[in-house]
Amino acid sequence: MSWWSDPASGWTQTAGHYQVYVGDSSALTGLPLRGSFSMAATPGARQVTVSAPATVAPGRAAAVRVTLTAAGNATLHGVGLALQLPQGWKAAPAGPAVFGSVAPGQAPSATFMVTPPADAPNATFVVHATATAGDWLREAGVNVTVSG
Repeated sequence: MSWWSDPASGWTQTAGHYQVYVGDSSALTGLPLRGSFSMAATPGARQVTVSAPATVAPGRAAAVRVTLTAAGNATLHGVGLALQLPQGWKAAPAGPAVFGSVAPGQAPSATFMVTPPADAPNATFVVHATATAGDWLREAGVNVTVSG
């Protein structure tokens, strides 16, 4: 129930009434399965963003911020902001990373102190962020270079 939006640079949803047709043809006549559904409220084009320093030092903590953008007309419940890191990296939230409810227009964020291993090679890695609410998921990544 989502589609890709180039302007939003991510998956989006729009409230409305939708018709669904299933069969082996693009012609609407004679399709064996038909139905409809309505979406009264949606998270819309909410996306997760992640900001991190371009360069981090091995064994030294750096702040990485994960934000869920404000959009849509649905209140999201049980929103979790998280990071997936390369093997051996550590992350500790510097405040709340789970939010009971997020109303339309709100853009929650969480800051994590991220530490690459002391023996991390000088290389570029992807720091991956997610925002979840039930089975709803948004993802983003940013390149971070370890140098030191």
